[in-house]
Amino acid sequence: MCLIWAMTVAPATMHVYLFNIVWSQTPTFCMIWKFLDSFIYASIAKLVAWASIERHIIIFHNKW
Repeated sequence: MCLIWAMTVAPATMHVYLFNIVWSQTPTFCMIWKFLDSFIYASIAKLVAWASIERHIIIFHNKW
């Protein structure tokens, strides 16, 4: 997920911060960019939470 974010959302964001203009100023591009940004951000947070719970189970409940 982080690799997908780094290859799609991060370059577009850096371009906006450097040049103060969006690559493609179409509604479709903006909707896809917003969807990818929010979807990947939420997915990464859920995966980290799930991995933390699994790690806790493996470490502290070794009889399972």
